[in-house]
Amino acid sequence: FQEKTGFSPFFKLVNGVILVASPVDVDRNPSLSPAVVTFGFADIDGPQSTGTLSITINAVSVEPVTASIAHSARVIAESESIDYVVTTTNTTDFDNDTLVFTISPSVANDLFKIVETTDAVNGVAELRIKQQLDHETTDSVSVTVSVTDPSTTVNVTIDVTIANVNDNS
Repeated sequence: FQEKTGFSPFFKLVNGVILVASPVDVDRNPSLSPAVVTFGFADIDGPQSTGTLSITINAVSVEPVTASIAHSARVIAESESIDYVVTTTNTTDFDNDTLVFTISPSVANDLFKIVETTDAVNGVAELRIKQQLDHETTDSVSVTVSVTDPSTTVNVTIDVTIANVNDNS
């Protein structure tokens, strides 16, 4: 058989085999799945006959971002210094998109910050103390670190207990 027409820039027919011609990202363009690939063909040996072959391809969405956290719970003294590393978040983006890190809720955002220590696509982000902690004001907080690429958000949570120290010594 000889390919006469192809339907899409995403697929091609080579020696009778359907191949992916360019990446199919269903996370960014859900209309790509299911895709119906239609090829026109002609018999090049023997009597001339033509026909059409249609195949439906269902692309499977793969989670494009993963994130893990070194500690899901930490106890830190209220006397720890600003920029003290509470924990680290390891991230991978399979689409090589730039990742955006955010912290919530607002009380956590007031107390902590994210510092990216390597590239924003695949790397490590540290959760650090942003301002001096005070056990009497906030004794614990559940911090959600959100890692977002253009199509997906992944959340990791760490429960931080702020330990009291003697303020009068």
